[in-house]
Amino acid sequence: MLVLSRKKGQETVIFNKATGEVIARLMIVEFRGDKAKIGLTAGDDIGIDRVEIYNERQAKKNLSPEV
Repeated sequence: MLVLSRKKGQETVIFNKATGEVIARLMIVEFRGDKAKIGLTAGDDIGIDRVEIYNERQAKKNLSPEV
């Protein structure tokens, strides 16, 4: 796990090490108390979900174990 400190408006990229292709961008949008709003941008072929939603969908499909 990579742990980063970021300020509002700063981005982090997730990319393919082999090709350099950017897969997703994460931006800190806002801080409110002890919570941070994070904006995620990715291609249409990339799924992004909260882990509890992902696990629920996988369980309904009876597929992969929980993350």
